[in-house]
Amino acid sequence: APARYHHPRGYYVSSWHVGHRLPPAYWGPTYRVDYHYYRLPPPPRGHHWVRIDNDVVLVALASGLIASVLYDLFY
Repeated sequence: APARYHHPRGYYVSSWHVGHRLPPAYWGPTYRVDYHYYRLPPPPRGHHWVRIDNDVVLVALASGLIASVLYDLFY
């Protein structure tokens, strides 16, 4: 993860939950999390772990749907 977190353009405050659609700005490589480093389960094919504030979200890249949320991984 970057040393300092920067919100993507068009950021808005929201509470992320499974089944919500994540805005495409969050899917970029800047927000992807190294799941090995943080000992997260490997993402299924077509999914990536991404950071949003202090949370980590598993998102399907084709649709933007959130499959899983880990709250407060970063603090």
